[in-house]
Amino acid sequence: MERLHSIISSANTYWFDTYGFTVTQVPKAIIKLDYTLYKLQQEFNADPVILKMSPMLFYKFHIDAFRPCAVNMLLQGFDSSLFYGTPGYHDELMNIEELVYEEKKLYLLNTQRHHAVLNKSQPRYLFSMGINLPHSYLQVKQYINDNKL
Repeated sequence: MERLHSIISSANTYWFDTYGFTVTQVPKAIIKLDYTLYKLQQEFNADPVILKMSPMLFYKFHIDAFRPCAVNMLLQGFDSSLFYGTPGYHDELMNIEELVYEEKKLYLLNTQRHHAVLNKSQPRYLFSMGINLPHSYLQVKQYINDNKL
């Protein structure tokens, strides 16, 4: 995954803005170097990117519109948190679960559940391979389990 880190620091990396994030595409040649990512990309035609989020930002609770799930790995910015939320007793309350990312670990996220990101003191760089409709979180999870990825 060192090649993903090299994208972050390269002066030649092209970044663009979308949905409040700064994004760069991850070349398919880099994805081919990792068996798990390559298998998922081939099976689900997934779109690999790196998302950059500025310090001291909160990306409010939302559900992703076009991607039911994503395979994520936090590359930098370990003082950020991802939260899943479900409605609480009152409209103003939300019960939350925090995902604490571990270094160099891939996570399959169900992006059809309400989720939010709190980024603290440093830029947050996240590898994210979105899996688009018509595939579902459960379908991708089953594929991962069946293929021991």
